[in-house]
Amino acid sequence: MPSIQQLYQDALAYAGCMRSHGHPNFPAPEVVNNARTQEIGIGQGVDLTGPQYRSANKICKSLLPNSGGGPSQTQVQQQLAKDLKFSKCMRSHGLPTFPDPKASSSGLSIGPAPGIDINSPKFQAAQKACRSLMPFP
Repeated sequence: MPSIQQLYQDALAYAGCMRSHGHPNFPAPEVVNNARTQEIGIGQGVDLTGPQYRSANKICKSLLPNSGGGPSQTQVQQQLAKDLKFSKCMRSHGLPTFPDPKASSSGLSIGPAPGIDINSPKFQAAQKACRSLMPFP
């Protein structure tokens, strides 16, 4: 599965393509980063049904991973295996209730369950110990 940096670069190229193919106000991508997930937001506030969007997207969608269709099933399974290792590591380092990742329509979600204080010394120590397995930087 591509890194968040690679996804951002791909989204940036896509936005540039969209602007140069008839959608001059197409917004730049954003990294949405919180304690639970890190994702790339593309086209916030864009009318995805309009002819301007459809025409430009037909030309530009090949710039997105999997031609804009999201990750392949193989990529999702590979990422899930990595994320499971991270969750197991967090549990083995003092966070026994740290959940396994969950698949959703937008991909995989991994992070602490409600009630786990991400600012606690215990969480910070576990995260440091498991840093090499983190699903995102």
